[in-house]
Amino acid sequence: MRLDQVKTFAKLKEKGLTQDAVSKRAKISRGTMSAAFNGKSCKESTIRAIADAMECRLDEITAAG
Repeated sequence: MRLDQVKTFAKLKEKGLTQDAVSKRAKISRGTMSAAFNGKSCKESTIRAIADAMECRLDEITAAG
């Protein structure tokens, strides 16, 4: 599962969040967060944690397919 970079960064801006704030809320490392935000494939549980931390649905931040 991958984050859609355009959708994710737009949602960050909309919510007024930083990657650091999301990584702390999601309880994931900055390295994992950076990999996810740079389009690397991640576990679904990691993407769910990011979505929960951003208070959004998976489809609002994930890539199609």
